Amino acid sequence: MRPLRPLHITLFTFLAILSLPAIAQDQAGPGKKACVVFTIRDFSVGSENKDYEQPITASVSAAFGVGGYSVIPPDKWNSEVQRRALDSRALLAEAMAESVAQAVSADLAVTGYFTVEDDRIYISLQCWDVAAGVLATGLQQTARFNLAFYSSLHDRVAEMLPQIRLTQRPAQIAVGAAPVKRQPPVADLTFVSPDEGMEVFLVDDTRIGAISEGKLVWKSGGLVQGSAFSVEKRKQGFHTSHETVRAGKEIRLSRLESEKQRALEVDWTLGQFLGLGATLRVYSSPDSTFLFIGNYLFAQPPLTAAGNPVFHYDTSLGVGAYLFFPPDFPVRFGVSAGAGSVVSVLTGPAGAAYADLYLDVFNWWLETRVLGPIIFLRQEWKFTTGYGSNLLGKQWMMVAGSIPPMTIGVVFRW
Repeated sequence: MRPLRPLHITLFTFLAILSLPAIAQDQAGPGKKACVVFTIRDFSVGSENKDYEQPITASVSAAFGVGGYSVIPPDKWNSEVQRRALDSRALLAEAMAESVAQAVSADLAVTGYFTVEDDRIYISLQCWDVAAGVLATGLQQTARFNLAFYSSLHDRVAEMLPQIRLTQRPAQIAVGAAPVKRQPPVADLTFVSPDEGMEVFLVDDTRIGAISEGKLVWKSGGLVQGSAFSVEKRKQGFHTSHETVRAGKEIRLSRLESEKQRALEVDWTLGQFLGLGATLRVYSSPDSTFLFIGNYLFAQPPLTAAGNPVFHYDTSLGVGAYLFFPPDFPVRFGVSAGAGSVVSVLTGPAGAAYADLYLDVFNWWLETRVLGPIIFLRQEWKFTTGYGSNLLGKQWMMVAGSIPPMTIGVVFRW
């Protein structure tokens, strides 16, 4: 869900961009430093947050304008970018940003990116001293992503500006108002993964490369050490996966989950102590939707020493689906429904056989792999129809007269 309505985006962008020329004009003059703020890029998963690039860039630009810099209008540096036929991502590289900034007579070049996840945003800014060719200062911030974020970002940038000392190599970088040891940019990032041949993309579908001999080297152009960004991982026969990582010399990627076409459940139902079942799943969509055929055999011991056991054979078929969580998530939730029958055989002198047809009205289950194997717990709501040579009539099938059957088991997939 988007944190802001499109109307708010349009209004904020319009007001912020209109204010920039006036800010630049008011601050221009002898002794004023020129600044170019390149578009703050969206590194979020998906494309729904791309519309926020311009409002965030406008907020940063306005803060530099109010702070005493002459902000160079986007059309001026954009013409230089087009003349060089540069990709928009190329400006995240220190050398390229400084080169374009120098061509438009800027003293300071500002680059950055952001990622949005749920109602939170992470933003990273880098301020490059064009003359000295060094990182002058920077900002990293995680905050709630709502309309108040823009004014908050403006204030954080304003607090950062006094840390900038152009043409001098700084000893520290400020994160917010508290100075910490400066994090250096990382030019080459090495992705490490056991998934040979896996392709790695940025979330805007820019291909980084493929894992070869367990690694992939990416010349990122100078992301700040420890800064977060998202990648998409793809491989034939495996589920596509998104992962948020932090820039560093070596980045270990989690394994992809292979697409499974079949699964076998081995299960036991509460209240049916002398029982064991097996259910075959056939997936129509790998690890997502499936048809199932279930079998469960259990014995009901006699209530007295003179009694005789009763044997039950439960067969069922139906459809099931996972909801909400991807195949590689440690916990998943699913639902299913179908129909079946329970054949009951009474042994002893009064032996007889019955068949109860039932509707498997609604089942839900949770499963987890945190302990290694896939273990599930399922609650089943079954209603006997009363048709055929029935024993149970029309009623909900309950354990101890009031508890819906609960089944626990293990899933084996291939």
